[in-house]
Amino acid sequence: MKNFPQIASRIFNKPLLLDPQYAQIFFGALSERMNIQSLIDINGKELSQIELKEMAINYTGRRTEKVYHMVGDIAIIPVQGSLTHNLGTLHPYSGMTGYDGIEAKLNMAMEDDDVKGVMLDIDSPGGEVSGCFDLSDHIYNLRSTKPVWSISNEFAASAAYAISSASSRIIVPRTAEVGSVGVLTAHVDQSKLLKDRGVKVTLIYSGQHKVDGNPYAKLPKSVKKQKQAEIDSIRELFVQTVARNRNVSYDHIFNTEAIIYSGKNAVKMKMADAVMSYNEALVEFQNHLSSLGSSIIGANHMAKEKDSAQTEHQGGKTFTAEDVTKAKADGYESGVNSGVKVDRERINAIMDSDEAKGRKDQAKYLALNTSMSVDDAVAVLATAPVTSTHENGSPLDAAMGKIEQPEVGADGDGVKPSMSDQIFSDFKAVTNYKSGEK
Repeated sequence: MKNFPQIASRIFNKPLLLDPQYAQIFFGALSERMNIQSLIDINGKELSQIELKEMAINYTGRRTEKVYHMVGDIAIIPVQGSLTHNLGTLHPYSGMTGYDGIEAKLNMAMEDDDVKGVMLDIDSPGGEVSGCFDLSDHIYNLRSTKPVWSISNEFAASAAYAISSASSRIIVPRTAEVGSVGVLTAHVDQSKLLKDRGVKVTLIYSGQHKVDGNPYAKLPKSVKKQKQAEIDSIRELFVQTVARNRNVSYDHIFNTEAIIYSGKNAVKMKMADAVMSYNEALVEFQNHLSSLGSSIIGANHMAKEKDSAQTEHQGGKTFTAEDVTKAKADGYESGVNSGVKVDRERINAIMDSDEAKGRKDQAKYLALNTSMSVDDAVAVLATAPVTSTHENGSPLDAAMGKIEQPEVGADGDGVKPSMSDQIFSDFKAVTNYKSGEK
């Protein structure tokens, strides 16, 4: 307080004309510099300095502003500094970004109809293991709802790359660095230092492995071997996650041996997709979103549209709730209730496209659920995650891919129908659709 005597004399022990809620924000903004350790509100609840700072950081006036910066239709979410599990704040703070804050912003962006796509603005050397892979999985799943791109601006290593890899497109400027798909831990041996200072530490414990890896003794070989196995296991999870996210083989990522790549080399090694500046990346992303038109809408709006109808209409036919339920059970949630004109030729083109491979559910949704053109649908599919491939799928997938399967059709004639023919056949069964109807 000695640095702010004038301010202190005006705010402490003085009557103030402030709204009680804003007073918390006011004192929160000054809490660190004024050494305010806690505040008791009008209800008797004690707020810690951390809680006060959090309220001040997240204050947005009347809360008409968004918690992320918008550039056109793009929500910019920063991923900066050391990454931590539960930081407890939406925004980067004191050189750290919390996985919890990133996830909260992503969820808000997915539900915001003003947001057509998300750009992760990454400048981080990585951070904690806890929470990292859960967030990566979450981004991987969200990117099929709205496009999620990332840019290394200018460093995305280790945990930061695990997050970046989950986006559908990774941009790197010429000097940016990405990679370091590896894990490390550090054991500190203070035994000699303590001995030289005449300090002896005696650990009293119960349980053979309770003090494994303590800093007061040399690391036993058995404990080092155990720790190495743990690190190897985490690395395996890291490699599997990046291989899935980037749609490349496990061996390709494993063999990088945690190397960091920059610019064109990152693209060459399939660790990134394009080299361009930050501004160029935003322009390309905005052009991409514009090409998708109005097909991207908020997640809440999509959910409401799916669940609101009890009876629906298509081609002049009325469908009951039972029809809708049956269609949903078959996986064609809006094939009945979208009111979209059935066009077999268009459905075939979408379902049989190269981009539909490994994206069956997304292709099915776009073909039967929307009125998007073939070109637009294929463009959307190209940004969606691949759910399964022989290259990086499960061992069972890989094994099954090597077994010659019998080509048996519905009538036992030895001819296997195409994916689009089968879906269209199922669709007709559900809707009683007849050729020539609109």
